[in-house]
Amino acid sequence: MIGFNNVKWALSNEQDKIKAILLARNIPEEHEEEIMKLVKSINREIPVIKLTKTNIEIGDLCGRPHSISTLVIYDIGSAPISEDIFYG
Repeated sequence: MIGFNNVKWALSNEQDKIKAILLARNIPEEHEEEIMKLVKSINREIPVIKLTKTNIEIGDLCGRPHSISTLVIYDIGSAPISEDIFYG
């Protein structure tokens, strides 16, 4: 699931399904703070990974025609993202 509002929705409605949350290097500070606050309010640990890629680079790597600052990963094995997002 991609996008700030969708990530907030997932954190409120599908906490048990979330495996990780990815953040762009240049996510707006207020968005990062809001996501972190929501993650801390959940009764289980969810990894939040701040990537070295910008939101535009993440959008390109995901094959999307727009920038992406946040992603929810439900199944790490089937995530539709390139390994370049982590290692490139």
